Amino acid sequence: MVALVIITLALGSMIRATGEATANEAYLQEKALANWVAINQLAELRIQNLVPRPGSRQTGSSQMANTEWQWRQTAIATPDPNIVRIEITVGKDDTEGLASLTGFLGIQKAKAPTAPATP
Repeated sequence: MVALVIITLALGSMIRATGEATANEAYLQEKALANWVAINQLAELRIQNLVPRPGSRQTGSSQMANTEWQWRQTAIATPDPNIVRIEITVGKDDTEGLASLTGFLGIQKAKAPTAPATP
């Protein structure tokens, strides 16, 4: 009888632990996907050479892994006027932030034309 109680308690603990591990795995997968969305958003700004004005905020959505992700982006001034700090938060809706990323973008100045070399 005692052995049956011990086995019952052990099986109950194993089932609970398995359920918690499954829930944790799903959460970590969503967090990783949200992080990738944030990385992609920062990469898009860099590729398009778009540097948001400090103090500006932008929201949008991106599709990844058959899920619509909502992102919020804030541009913050830095001590260097040629560098802008970008903070991106991503979640499944506007209230939940599963991942956040901070990056920096430099404002590129136009280069002055150089004179051709003389022989």
